[in-house]
Amino acid sequence: MAKMLKSYPDFRGGWNADAAPDLMADNELTLADNIDLSERGGFSKRKGTVALNDVPYNSDVNQIIEWPRDDGSIQLLAVIGTDLCAIDDDGKATVIDNLNSTQIGYVVWKDKLFYVDGKSFVYYNGSTVQQVAQTSAPSTTPSIQKGGELKTFSFGKYKFAVSFVNEVMGESPLSDDVEVTVDEEDEVTHFEWSDIPTGPSGTTARRLYRTRADGEVFYLVGVLEDNTETVFKDTTPDEDLRAPFNASVDLAPIRRCRFLVRHPHSGRFFAAGDSEHPDRVYYSEPNEIANWKQTNVLTSTGGDGPVHALRVFGDALLAFHKYRPWVYRGLDPEIDATWEPMPTGQGTISNQAIADTENSLTFLGIGGLYAIPPFMLSYNMQVTPSEEMVLNLAKGKVTSVIRGIIKPEKAAMVYDPVNERLMLAYCDDPAAQRNNRVLVYDWELGAFTRYTGLFVNCWCRRLNGDILAGTAGYILKMNTGMDDYTGAAPQMNVLTKSYNLDLPYHKKKLFHLFIGFRQPEEGTSEITLRIKVDDVTAYEVIEKSVYDTFIWGDMWGEIWGWRSVVTTRSRIGGSGHRVQLQIANNQPGIPTTVYGLALTFRPIRAKGERL
Repeated sequence: MAKMLKSYPDFRGGWNADAAPDLMADNELTLADNIDLSERGGFSKRKGTVALNDVPYNSDVNQIIEWPRDDGSIQLLAVIGTDLCAIDDDGKATVIDNLNSTQIGYVVWKDKLFYVDGKSFVYYNGSTVQQVAQTSAPSTTPSIQKGGELKTFSFGKYKFAVSFVNEVMGESPLSDDVEVTVDEEDEVTHFEWSDIPTGPSGTTARRLYRTRADGEVFYLVGVLEDNTETVFKDTTPDEDLRAPFNASVDLAPIRRCRFLVRHPHSGRFFAAGDSEHPDRVYYSEPNEIANWKQTNVLTSTGGDGPVHALRVFGDALLAFHKYRPWVYRGLDPEIDATWEPMPTGQGTISNQAIADTENSLTFLGIGGLYAIPPFMLSYNMQVTPSEEMVLNLAKGKVTSVIRGIIKPEKAAMVYDPVNERLMLAYCDDPAAQRNNRVLVYDWELGAFTRYTGLFVNCWCRRLNGDILAGTAGYILKMNTGMDDYTGAAPQMNVLTKSYNLDLPYHKKKLFHLFIGFRQPEEGTSEITLRIKVDDVTAYEVIEKSVYDTFIWGDMWGEIWGWRSVVTTRSRIGGSGHRVQLQIANNQPGIPTTVYGLALTFRPIRAKGERL
C-alpha cells in the first residue's frame, strides 16, 4: 500500500483523565502538564511566576486580601502563619494582629476591615485593631419637659432614655429612664429634651427612646448624628412608634464564627462557622454590624450538617453545606425574606473552592466542579437537577481527578477573567501538607490542563486583573515571565492519545514525523519527543524550532531565516497498531509553542486465517 499522511493540528480538547484510550477524541490529551491551550488549536508552555517578596516569610501564606480604601489607595493584606500582616509594595510584611486561625472571614465596610477568626470579632481601621463591641450605657439622664398648646398625647406615664452608638454602630444599653406623667388636663403636643448626655470618645451618634403612654417598651423617637447636641424636640405620636430598642444583642456567637459576609440587598451581615453551633447562620440588623439579636438565627431544616461556606450570589446569600446550599433572599425575615434549600444535589466543604465565573457560580463538590446559573436562585422545588440547571464541568474529563483529591477542605479556587481560566489548587499526594497541583479549566474551550511545580494555599484576584497565589513563604504573581520564582522553568509534559491513524485494525510502518513550532524571537525552543508504538518507546528525538537557512540580506545577529511558524521533519521507525507521542520541554527563559504534528506511514496488510 502507498504511504499515507495523517496530521493532528488540534489539541483544544485538553486533558482527559477519564476516558478509555480508544474513546478519547483525537484533539484530547492523555497528559497536559504546564501548558495553556490556544483557540487556534495548539498549546504553549505556561508562563512563569514572580515573588512579591525577595526574602521569604517565616511561614506559609494562607490567605491574601486586597482592601480598597476610601481615599483610592489599595492595601494588600495576608495571613502568614496565624498573623494578619500588611504587605507593602516591596512585599515586606508588617504584623497587624495575631489570629486564632490560618484564615479569617471578613467584610470591608465604612473603610474598615471587619473579621472573625473563631475567637474574636474585630475591625482594623488602617492603624489599630479594635474589638467590635457595645459601648457603656450613659451614666446620666436627660431632662424632659412637656410642651405645646394642644392635647396631642394621651394621659399616662411616659418613660425616656438614651443610648450611645460608636463608629461600628455598636449600641450601648439604655440609660436610666426618666418618667414624665401627662395628666388629663395637660395639653401636650411635644416633649422638650435637654441636657442629653454626650458619650465617651468614639461616640458617633445618640439614639433617643420613649415608651407609649403607660407602656414598658422603648421605641426610637430620634437620632442625634453627633456627640455635641444636647436638645431635641419629640413630636412623634404613640401610634407612629415603630422601632423598639433591642436589648438582646449577643456578640459571643459571632466571635466563635469563621465566615463573615455582607448581603448587599438587605444590608445585613451574616456569620457562620460557629464552633459550638456549626449548623447555624447568624444575621445582623440592617447596616449595623455590631447589632446581632439573639433571635436572629437561621438553620437548615433538613439535617444538612455544618455550614462550610458563605457566599453572595446575585441578590441572594448562599450558605453551603456538604450536599447542598441554603438560600436567603429578601430584606426582612419577618416580612418578605425566604430561607430555602437549593436543589443542586451538591455542596462544598471548602470555603476557598468557590468562584464567581461567567454568568454562574462555580464550586468544588464531591464528584466534580459544579457551575450554577442565576436562575437557580428561583428554584425551590426538591427535584433532581439536570445539566441545564447544574453543570458539572469535570464530567467525562477529570472526574477521577476530582474524586482523588486529598484534603478537599484545603482546596482553593480562583477565576481569571483576563485569560478566561478557572484554577483549582488541590492535593493528590497523601504525604503532602499542602496543595501540590493546579487544575486549569479554559472557560472558552471547555477543556482542562494541569499546572505542576506550584504549591498554592490560596488565591487572590486583584482589581487590576493580577492573580496572586500564596505558597510556602512567598506571595506569587501568576502569568509573569517564562520561569517560576525559584528560577526553574515550568516542566512542560504532554502525552497525546494513542492514535490509530484512522486504521484501528491495521499495523502501520512509520517513516516520518512533522512538528509545527512557533519560533521564539530570541533563543531556540527545543522539545524532547518520545514516540511510543503500542506502549513501547520506539524512538526519541530532540526537535528544535530553528529554521537555519541564511538568506542574503538578513540582518546580522538575528536568527537566519526567522519565521513565525517552523515545521521540522524527522525520520523515525517502528511499526505497530497505535502511536503515542510524549512532548517535553524544561528550557529556562524560552517560550515553547507547538501548533501540530503529522506522521507518514504505510498500512501493513492484515494477515490471518481465512474463515
